[in-house]
Amino acid sequence: MDEQGVYCQAFADDVVLVFSGHNTQDIEIKANTALEQINQWGSLNKLKFAAQKTHAMLITRKFKYDTPHLNMGGKDITLVKEIKILGITIDSKLTYKKHISNISKKALNIYKQLSRAAKVSWGLNPEVIRTIYAAAVEPIVLYAASVWAKSLEQKGIQKQLNTIQREFAQKICKAYKTVSLHSALLLAGLVPLDLRVQEQAKLYEAKRGRPLEYLPDDREIEQRISFMDAEHPAFNKSIDYSCIDSLNLETIQKHRIEGAFIFTDGSKIKGKVGVAISVWERGVETKAMKLKLEPFCTVFQAEMYALDRAVRHIKDKNIQKSNLFSDSKSSLDLIKRHTTTHPLACSIRKNLIAIQKQGKALHIFWVKAHVGVEGNERADHLDKEAALYKRTKADYDACPISYIKHSIRSDTLEKWQNRYGKIPQDQLPEQLSYFYQMSNRPTKFSNKPN
Repeated sequence: MDEQGVYCQAFADDVVLVFSGHNTQDIEIKANTALEQINQWGSLNKLKFAAQKTHAMLITRKFKYDTPHLNMGGKDITLVKEIKILGITIDSKLTYKKHISNISKKALNIYKQLSRAAKVSWGLNPEVIRTIYAAAVEPIVLYAASVWAKSLEQKGIQKQLNTIQREFAQKICKAYKTVSLHSALLLAGLVPLDLRVQEQAKLYEAKRGRPLEYLPDDREIEQRISFMDAEHPAFNKSIDYSCIDSLNLETIQKHRIEGAFIFTDGSKIKGKVGVAISVWERGVETKAMKLKLEPFCTVFQAEMYALDRAVRHIKDKNIQKSNLFSDSKSSLDLIKRHTTTHPLACSIRKNLIAIQKQGKALHIFWVKAHVGVEGNERADHLDKEAALYKRTKADYDACPISYIKHSIRSDTLEKWQNRYGKIPQDQLPEQLSYFYQMSNRPTKFSNKPN
């Protein structure tokens, strides 16, 4: 299909073909050729495609054009003005008005049922309404937001979204219908829906690895491992850990702990992130590693990276018996899951399997933080030193998606504040007008002139 300039995407029981050309005749030749190939392939594989259920849509900016004649298996294919694919209604002008109209009807149907049980002076608790809105209404509206986000430039579409959100905001803040949309959103603590749509679109772009202004110094986002690159289920190894409260003689004898003790820790202090690994043998520290992460990295990333470097150290060195200690239970739980797609977790699992194949013995333990375990306290001290005083280049600089979410939300709140600041004060309620004046009063912390 690629050789003919045709994009083909198949789902469970549907096939979507996309053709492009400079004129109608070019598209007609490509489409009919591809449809004939699909029809022949179906006959060879005892599959029959329903031509009467197959529809075509022409997307063009030209005002005058010839209508292409398409057929499949000798039957003409109907040309339509809109097609629904995976829950998204796409129209021939790419305005997405029909799609937004459909999701508006779904959301308002939920509101009609909700309004019977939520009145101003009685009924459902506002937090229950907020939960319904966040768990049921927003997902309906935000579905595939990255596809139709650009349509928000149309005033009619913004008006439909405002109608949806106004109804729920009034129920959440227990206000009467006379309250304005801006006041209801502020009192209910809801971000305007059009800004939420833009958030979802930007987040999708970030997850796809496309460049965004939120990424510092052209850093890359921490990408999940593809299922194609992950370990095959047939070769999964069981990885588990034990929980201990201390490292006294009784605990060592109970768990038969022998060999090298390797403690890992990661922390974030004063906006800086550090990682430390402390290796002990016969009660004496034999090696200490201090590593640095970028300031935008999280503590969870630090804990995972510490475990990754520790496991690599065990694999590469001649350590036949070792014990790995971490105070991050969430990290160990993630490593335990063979279905994880986290890049650091997958790297740790891969190295743990390699250690098993080398015939080395490695036991993993979770130990409580700050309970007097000497090696754990030492690692905690070293990671803070690495965060505060290490001046070398960061050892790990993959940007977490949580940082992108935080940056996008900060940008959204700034846009919302600018939008709210442009509202004439005579359109605000008395209490909100006073709040607006107080929030704009210069303080010693602001850059506004006194």
